Amino acid sequence: MAVLYISVAVTCLSFFGRQTDAVLTLNLPKGSTFVMVVKLLLCLQVLMSVPIQLLPAFKILESRWCDPSSSSTSSGYVRKEDEDDNTNNNNNNRRAALTTNSGTTGTGGCCQMLGSKTFWKVNLLRSVVVLIAIGVSISVPFFGLFLNLVGAFSNSAASFILPPFFHLKIFGEASSRFTRVKNVSIVVFGVLASAASCIATIQAIIQAFQHEHEQPS
Repeated sequence: MAVLYISVAVTCLSFFGRQTDAVLTLNLPKGSTFVMVVKLLLCLQVLMSVPIQLLPAFKILESRWCDPSSSSTSSGYVRKEDEDDNTNNNNNNRRAALTTNSGTTGTGGCCQMLGSKTFWKVNLLRSVVVLIAIGVSISVPFFGLFLNLVGAFSNSAASFILPPFFHLKIFGEASSRFTRVKNVSIVVFGVLASAASCIATIQAIIQAFQHEHEQPS
């Protein structure tokens, strides 16, 4: 993953220099059939990857809003015994629903298993979350730069910081000295790279707002 990120960044910077846009496809020549195919493939990639990225958020929200079997105390604390009982009951209910609907196919079986009301609540909730994400991306000025700022935290953490950190926490002294040194080095590199990317992106955001403010209205 690091090799892919670095190779793409170096290639774009070598071609476009300081004119490299946050959205790399904007630097490609307009009117080219190859560029249109690349943009179409990127659109398909977004359509296929966004549901996967939003699925954890969907599941958390649905468990609170759409699952009638989910219960918790007013303080948000659930006893381990109650949690185990609820899990067993939910599993038994799902098995019974699947057995009852084993002969049905398509959305009808899904509606019968979830219940019509719950089915539409789930779809409404997911649609609202997607619309909120679209509204934020349209309304936020210089969204690409703010997206870079988010990526400076999340991508660096997911690629460089968290994997070796978790490896250190899980294996600890069981791993060799070389492995521990390697993991610590990767974490340090990830922290430094994240900090450098954050600083550069914040400077770019400030310059973009200043440039917009200096332009005559």
